[in-house]
Amino acid sequence: MVNVRSGERRKQVCERVRKIRIKHFGEEHGAQKDMARTLGIPYTTYRGYEENRTNDEFIKMLAEKFNVSPLWILWGDESDWKAAELEGPVVIDPEIGALKSGKYKLLQMPDDSMEPTIKKGAWVGIESTKEGEEISGKIIGFWDEGGKLIVRRVTRKGKSLLAIADHPGYTDKTATVSKKDIVGKVVWQFTNL
Repeated sequence: MVNVRSGERRKQVCERVRKIRIKHFGEEHGAQKDMARTLGIPYTTYRGYEENRTNDEFIKMLAEKFNVSPLWILWGDESDWKAAELEGPVVIDPEIGALKSGKYKLLQMPDDSMEPTIKKGAWVGIESTKEGEEISGKIIGFWDEGGKLIVRRVTRKGKSLLAIADHPGYTDKTATVSKKDIVGKVVWQFTNL
């Protein structure tokens, strides 16, 4: 998984936030205050997002308000985030909370079932697995019986694949997974910085 918490990655995200502000409000005195007002947040909070911090909720709000891909905010140009196959707009499905594109499906973790590995509220990027790729021991995304995208660690028991939560409080939520329901493996996560 990619570590978006690194100082360099955080600076790059903050720089892209600044670019969005400049595009819409310019660099004149007061432009940061105008941006903060538009987003409905305090000026000092917004200034922090340009200087040294960010979080999932802010990136989602910024992407929606200014019609910008959250992937671009997080990763920048295609060469930066190595997703040359990503095509088309990124779409949020309000029913399952998943974003989708040509290369990744993205999901904001709705619960703490994968803690401590993936925190509640973190965004995960799920990439399709290759034919014959061994996934035992990896964290995967799969469609459950109700059509909801779920993230769990998969293990092999005989010929069966079992999806298991990392959080010890979810031991009763173990499920057998069919290969046809597997969306792919989790390749990165983004949590609050």
